[in-house]
Amino acid sequence: MSLVTVVLRIHLTHLVKLLNDHSSPETESIVFSLW
Repeated sequence: MSLVTVVLRIHLTHLVKLLNDHSSPETESIVFSLW
């Protein structure tokens, strides 16, 4: 696994945690679109 992948995973999990706190459907759809 490359360093870039690790960093991206960390940022993505951090984003998911923030989204779970706010529970905003709009931001959730944005993150899912990134996948």
